[in-house]
Amino acid sequence: MRSAAPLAAGFYPLVRMIGRQVTLGLIVGAHGLASIAGSFVASNAAALTVLTVVPLVVCAWAAWRGPRILRAFCCFAFAVFALALVAPSIAGFRWPSLGDPADVANFHPGGLRYFLYPLLAFAISLGWFVVSYGIPWVRQIRQRRPGAAQAALATTNRGVWIGRGVGLAAAVVLAGSVFIGMRVDWRYPPYLEEHWGSEVHRLEAAERGTAVVIPINPQGWTVTLVAR
Repeated sequence: MRSAAPLAAGFYPLVRMIGRQVTLGLIVGAHGLASIAGSFVASNAAALTVLTVVPLVVCAWAAWRGPRILRAFCCFAFAVFALALVAPSIAGFRWPSLGDPADVANFHPGGLRYFLYPLLAFAISLGWFVVSYGIPWVRQIRQRRPGAAQAALATTNRGVWIGRGVGLAAAVVLAGSVFIGMRVDWRYPPYLEEHWGSEVHRLEAAERGTAVVIPINPQGWTVTLVAR
């Protein structure tokens, strides 16, 4: 274990990290999440609970009804994430810290790496929802002809309409990810200027056996070299 900080596990830290990093992280991206961290949707316990239930239900349904490779990937993502939560290596109270937005501007992603597979599983499952429910819905709209019998059939077949609504909602979420999250996260900021040349001269001028601490990216990290 590389971190001795308290785990501080609990229900609210869990919904805070999943609701923020997975659901909102997919839609608005890492930069977008940092900008709305203080808003109601990103800080209210009830809102975060709803945002946590959404990817869990989507991935659970995909793991149950989806194709074999999607089921395997959802199970894999869940296992990796569950194992990561046992002992994450992050500063401060670990579970609460995992819910904090990454300081991407200063190249300090925090525990963002732990959400890679859950994010992929959620996004791919949403894509499967669109293909399984949304595309047939679009085709049926194009082929549909007005008529009283068809209207009556549509009103009675509520399950079909629920599926179509789910497919449409999944498409909206993915569209938000493309037009909001990917847009704001498309460029990474430049590396911090740590004046590497002056640090090299400082190391060369140090006496033999002297430990020289040199700052590196991301901000707050250092490397210690011993002059020889």
